[in-house]
Amino acid sequence: MKKRASEVKKLNKIDLYIPKIRQVNILANLSEAEIKELLEFASFHETEKDEVIFKENDYGTSIYMLISGCVKICKNTGDGTQYEITRLNETEFFGEMSFLDNSVRSANAVSVTNSMLISLDEERFKRFSHRYSYAAFRFLKNISLESQKRIRQTNDKLLQNYDVLLKTHNELAENRNFLYNVIRSSSEIIIILDPSLKVLIFNSGAEQNLKASAVNAVSKSAENFFAEGEYQKIMTALLSENKSIYNNDVYLRDIDGQKILTNFSAFVIKSQRKHDPSVQAAVMIASNITQKKLLERQIVQNEKMIFLGKIISEIVRDVKNPLAEITAAKDEMMTSPAAGACLEIKTGLAAIENAAAKIHNSILSTLNFAKVVPAGKVSIDLKNVISSAVELCRRNIKSRNSQIVYQACQEKAEIIGNASQIEQVLINIITNAVDSIPAEREGLVRVELNVKEALVYCMVKDNGCGMDEELAANIFEPFFTVRSKSGGSGLGLSICQAIIAQHNGSINCRSKTGEGSVFTVNFNRAC
Repeated sequence: MKKRASEVKKLNKIDLYIPKIRQVNILANLSEAEIKELLEFASFHETEKDEVIFKENDYGTSIYMLISGCVKICKNTGDGTQYEITRLNETEFFGEMSFLDNSVRSANAVSVTNSMLISLDEERFKRFSHRYSYAAFRFLKNISLESQKRIRQTNDKLLQNYDVLLKTHNELAENRNFLYNVIRSSSEIIIILDPSLKVLIFNSGAEQNLKASAVNAVSKSAENFFAEGEYQKIMTALLSENKSIYNNDVYLRDIDGQKILTNFSAFVIKSQRKHDPSVQAAVMIASNITQKKLLERQIVQNEKMIFLGKIISEIVRDVKNPLAEITAAKDEMMTSPAAGACLEIKTGLAAIENAAAKIHNSILSTLNFAKVVPAGKVSIDLKNVISSAVELCRRNIKSRNSQIVYQACQEKAEIIGNASQIEQVLINIITNAVDSIPAEREGLVRVELNVKEALVYCMVKDNGCGMDEELAANIFEPFFTVRSKSGGSGLGLSICQAIIAQHNGSINCRSKTGEGSVFTVNFNRAC
């Protein structure tokens, strides 16, 4: 097709034709802003009457939208004539097969009148989809649904022509294979259910995120991959309330039972036949946003800790002076003859001494929390740091019925950080793990160091008493403690989290009552 000078001034044409463009059925559920962004990647063409837009067997990757005029789709026959398949009027589209699977054109497209067209090729659509993935998904979905309608119409017309019907069937099979390959290779979680609501497609993104193979998932219920109650709510919305779901926060669950927070969308595809409302498929698409939410939560926590540190420093300094006066007065009274002569006074002064010591220890812990500041950082071998922390903890638990096992990876595990601070973090976590194991139980604490691509992560696992979800969710909150009776201030893990954050890392906890806990510390690997 010839390029024309009228293709210039695209922005003016977008504004001029946008009311008509919005009526194109494959753009129906895109916003005006999304349509304009899509058109920035498209081209405008004016064609004259009888001008050939493309020929049968031509190679092409563009889809066309007809804004004004009329276009006929026709095929060459064996005797040299043309068979007109259909005529398309404004707001319709064509060329979608080659756009989807990059095959040659299966028919000719010719302008019946002077016409205005918009074309979008595969390469430009890929660039658009990278920037506007959700709009691109809906655009492809609309093409798929409209293609489905056209296919049924074509089948009705071609029942008496077996050869043409067979070719159409082959095109559909190729299109289906292309779409299946796109779905299969996507990194997003895509699960498609068949009419009986059993898993039909379980793509590689689902396999990776949910830790399950497609072989074991297909033909089974998808309910096991959802957190408790989530699947029922989703299916009620889709089937009973006839609602689609877009961008909801939904918890999925991998085969280990670990919850995964996702940005979740779902819709059903129903039969296009009249008086047949049956569901042909249910499509579920989800993005794993667990790490994103953890990062957002970490940022909020860090900001809160900085604020608390400033306030706590001021309060503690106001407490230290009166405490020093109380301690001095107590010491003076302890040396007086009256204290030695009166058991009640002596007992009271001892209680004051114990209380003052507890306050002093709390002040030290609080100041440690408030004074967590960045220290000098160099390249360090995390293997050696962990080994040192483990050996120290082993010496401290000789009297306990517990053992600490350290398993390091073979790869280099170098990070940029302060070895002393990280060692203190690990000692704190390992000590907490040992303390969580009941005295009558044979305790085991496993410390594992692994490297995965650009990350170095250390896991501390114990077989202690564990925690419920509520406790685990608050374990890094300042002053939150489950050992207040034994003198815990609730600042140890808060300080650990602050130190790890200053190393651009993260720390999280998974725990289950009666089964133990797993603390994972992540660092960026040194280049």
